[in-house]
Amino acid sequence: MRKSSRLSGLPGSLLLGALSWGLAGSLGAAPALSWPETLYNPQPLEGDLLLPLPCGGAMAFRRIAA
Repeated sequence: MRKSSRLSGLPGSLLLGALSWGLAGSLGAAPALSWPETLYNPQPLEGDLLLPLPCGGAMAFRRIAA
């Protein structure tokens, strides 16, 4: 039987916020983005959430209406 995470019941945006807050807290200041934006967010839109990664890139998230 798989043990459930304390964060598994959170809504997506709250879960993402908790994860990014946890990463920022464990890594210190957010790493600087050194990659060209076209590599991590090729079609940027207003409201995109960028999560900086230690490698200098980022992960782009966007709300999708269901």
